[in-house]
Amino acid sequence: MKFFEELFSGQLHPIEEVTSNNPEYKLKAKELALYSARLEGALTEEQKELLWQYRDTHSDITNILQTEAYRIGVIHGMKIKEELEPPDR
Repeated sequence: MKFFEELFSGQLHPIEEVTSNNPEYKLKAKELALYSARLEGALTEEQKELLWQYRDTHSDITNILQTEAYRIGVIHGMKIKEELEPPDR
């Protein structure tokens, strides 16, 4: 029952498992930080504010997509399990 308790209490964070063990992700995250700093250094304060609003909105959309992808993945996993179970269960 431990898995379901963690799942429903919000303790499972699959995205952290993906990002912490992926060298390609780490490389791209460093690149993003570098380009971000360079971009911010070239912008006016008004442009920086617009960029931050853009980033916040993009982050919100990404979170929605990740949550939905996880939810749909769980549903698909449940369907697979259902099909693999013997009919007499």
